[in-house]
Amino acid sequence: MNEEVKNHGSTEEYRSRVRRIVTYSAIGAYLFLSALVVFWLLWVEKYDMAIAVLGGVGSMAGSITGFWFGARQIRKPEGSDENQ
Repeated sequence: MNEEVKNHGSTEEYRSRVRRIVTYSAIGAYLFLSALVVFWLLWVEKYDMAIAVLGGVGSMAGSITGFWFGARQIRKPEGSDENQ
């Protein structure tokens, strides 16, 4: 029984680590490409399109932040200090 609990914990830690790597990589790539597009649009004086791209970045950041912290809150034990 104790080995089963240890293996489950290590599997959960691995999943958490992979989830963080994938999340940060996706955010980094999205922000980098969005920055390139915005700078290019500003260079060619397409200001309305640059603002639209920035709006998409804001929406994506809000979604990822909500997902990330929502998933963390679900995993907290009920008796933890953070839930009080």
